[in-house]
Amino acid sequence: MDVNGSSKQKNDSKGNIERYKARFVAKGFTQRERIDYTKTFSPVSKKDSLRIVLALVAQFELELQQMDVKTAFLNSDLKEEVEGTPDRPRLCVFCSNKHLYVQIIDDSKMHTLASASTMQKPLSKEFDYSSGPTIEVAKKVGESIAKSCLEKRITKVAFDRGGYPYHGRIQALADSARENGLQF
Repeated sequence: MDVNGSSKQKNDSKGNIERYKARFVAKGFTQRERIDYTKTFSPVSKKDSLRIVLALVAQFELELQQMDVKTAFLNSDLKEEVEGTPDRPRLCVFCSNKHLYVQIIDDSKMHTLASASTMQKPLSKEFDYSSGPTIEVAKKVGESIAKSCLEKRITKVAFDRGGYPYHGRIQALADSARENGLQF
């Protein structure tokens, strides 16, 4: 991700230099859909960099007055809570090493409206996935949940990938559900 740096000189009321301000900002607008939306970038300084700055201050007998380091989102995951409503229920995905589960949930009533998984007989008999669900299996689960939703007149859902990256099985499931009539 690209970054942009800028600096300013702050003056007092008489025009004398009061301090210098520098800003180093990551360009979040350069993120690309389905590639790095789930990643959080924050420019940080290492301890060695700080030591070098302090050593230069000492070496050249400079005065270091203040140093603010703002760390936005540095130590926490950014997780948006996706909530389902009666008009647009939540499509919730869970992956384990052996199975793939999908539920359509109305969070206002705490009610599961539809579900599909690799443990259901039609899907479990169709595929041999002893090493875990593959992309092909995820496509079938997406197709199954879409058909189940359309039978219950559910056409729009809010997609909750459960914190999993949007690629591989999750992407295949979502694409298959879209192709079979669900709108996200």
